[in-house]
Amino acid sequence: KSQGTDMEQNPYWLINKVPNEDTRYRTLLNLSVKYKFNDLFSIQARGSADYVVDKNNTRMYAGTSPVLCGMNPAGTGTNGRYIYGESSSLSSYGDVLFTYQQQFTNFSVNASVGASINDYTGNGTGFDSYPGILSVPNVFTMQNCSLNKGSLTDWKTHTQSQSVFFTGQVGFKDQIYVDVTARNDWTSTLPIENRSYFYPSVSGAIVFSQFLQDQGILDRDAVLSFGKIRASWARVGKDTSPYETNTALWPVGTFLNGMTGIGNSWTRGNPGLKPETTQSTEYGIELRFFKNRLKLDYAYYTNDSYDQIISPRGAQSTGYIFCSVNVGNVLNKGMELSISGTPIETKDWTWETGINMAGNRGKLENLP
Repeated sequence: KSQGTDMEQNPYWLINKVPNEDTRYRTLLNLSVKYKFNDLFSIQARGSADYVVDKNNTRMYAGTSPVLCGMNPAGTGTNGRYIYGESSSLSSYGDVLFTYQQQFTNFSVNASVGASINDYTGNGTGFDSYPGILSVPNVFTMQNCSLNKGSLTDWKTHTQSQSVFFTGQVGFKDQIYVDVTARNDWTSTLPIENRSYFYPSVSGAIVFSQFLQDQGILDRDAVLSFGKIRASWARVGKDTSPYETNTALWPVGTFLNGMTGIGNSWTRGNPGLKPETTQSTEYGIELRFFKNRLKLDYAYYTNDSYDQIISPRGAQSTGYIFCSVNVGNVLNKGMELSISGTPIETKDWTWETGINMAGNRGKLENLP
C-alpha cells in the first residue's frame, strides 16, 4: 500500500500491535425516603450519586500506519506512539417533594411542590507522545517519551443547577382534566443576571364521550365508543455548557521562534448569554369506534426554539475565531395521524394493525 495515503492495516497487526484498553470503575448510590402524614399529605426526599473513573491506555507499535496514528508521514517517527488518559467524575442529585392529593365527590386534586439540586464535577489528565517520539522503540512508559515534544492535557469542570417546581392536576368526574406546572432554575453556566429562568406549562383534556353518555345523548353501544380532545402549551428553558461566558487561556505551550508562554483561546467568552427557550403547543383529538375496534389519534403541533446558543465562525480580525451567541431560531410545525384497528377478534386469535402518518415543516428564522 502507499505510505500514509490510506487506512489499510493488517488485521493481525491491529489486534496484537495496536492494543487499546479502556477501563471503567463505577459506583452508584441511591437513597429514597418517604413519609406519609395522613391520607392527604406526604413528603419524599431522594438522593443519588454516580462516581465514575475512566482509564485509557493505547499503544501503537513501531511500524503502525501513520494515518492510523493520526499523523502525517513526516511526523510518524520510527519508535511507536503511546497515549494515556485518566478521568473521574461525580454526579450528585437531590430533591424533596411535598405532595397533596384528595378525592372529592366530583373532583380530584393532585398537587406537588418541591426543590432539587444537581451538581457535576469532573477532572482528568492525559498524555500523548506525539508529536515527539519514544526514545526506545515499543517501550510504553511516560519516562520513555520526549516530554519536550509530547502533549500533556489537564482539565477540570464544575457545574451546578438548582430548581424549585410545582405541578398540579384537577379532574372532574373523570371527564375533564387540567394540568399546570411551573419551574424556576438557577444555573452556574450562565451570567449572574441571566442565570435564573422560569418556564411554565398548562394542558387540558375533555373526555366528551363520557359526558355525552352521562347525559343520555350518546348510547353506550353507539358507534362512537370513546372521544377526547386535548390541548397543551409549554415553555422550556435550557442553559449552556460550562465556561462559555469567559475567555479562557491556552495552557503553556511553545509558540513562534521557540518561545514558551500562554495565550488567549481562539474562542471568546460571552458575558451576555441568555438561556435557550423552546415554546410549544399541541392540539389533538382521540376517537375510538365500534367498542374500541377502530382507533384514530390526530395531533397538530408547533415548536419554536429561540435564543439558541451556537458558536459561529467569525472574522479573525477580532482576535478570535468562535464566540457563543444567542442567535439561533428554528420554528417547526406539523401534524401526526395514527389509525389502528382490530379487523379480526375471536376467542382463538386477534389481528391488530395500524398505520402512522406524519408531516413536519421546519423554518430557520434567524442565523448570523
